[in-house]
Amino acid sequence: MGKSVRRSMMGAAGFLAVALFLTACSGGGDGDAEAEAGLRGCEEVFGAAGVAKVRAVVGDNKFRGVSTPWSSIARAMLKEARQYDPDGEDWTRSRHEPCELSANGIELRRIVEVHVKWSVLTMDTLKTGADRGKWTKEAQDVYVYKRADARTIKVIVPCKVSGTAPEQRNALPLEVIAYTSSETGAEGDSLAATLLPSLVRNTQKHLGCEKPVSVPDALVP
Repeated sequence: MGKSVRRSMMGAAGFLAVALFLTACSGGGDGDAEAEAGLRGCEEVFGAAGVAKVRAVVGDNKFRGVSTPWSSIARAMLKEARQYDPDGEDWTRSRHEPCELSANGIELRRIVEVHVKWSVLTMDTLKTGADRGKWTKEAQDVYVYKRADARTIKVIVPCKVSGTAPEQRNALPLEVIAYTSSETGAEGDSLAATLLPSLVRNTQKHLGCEKPVSVPDALVP
């Protein structure tokens, strides 16, 4: 093999090594940027103070956020609500996830997970139906259900959006759910309750609920 050929091969190999190194570095940067974008999205869900509260509990070890834009969630939920027909057949409600927070040092990847959807329950059911004993009225038109361990909390409030039947407000109320991992320890017991008020308020705002319900700062006694 001639010297010129060997030089060409060595040059090509060197170029490939540099390209692979730059690609790897670029990939890491993209991952960091994506993680930061996810955390910023979660701050729009819980507020910066809410995300800081979770970080204080689980630590900084690969603390990450994954978020879904409010515009995407609102578009899907408004479409569902406007398809609601009080005289038609009932249908399955889609569940949407505005934010998920995780940390590397925790056994379960998901530390905090929240969902929003149109509830299968009605406001009348919460007030007088068979489910009324499971829900606590925390404020006017604000009903809360919590599991015994307080790590899963649900909130239902009426939410009338434009372009829907009048019955939609009570028959198709808004349901917001927060889950926290048991791996967060004793300090994590209050996370769901801490994060829910801002989540409910922000969901009402982004859906454009007419006459949004006033949500107290403390939803669980």
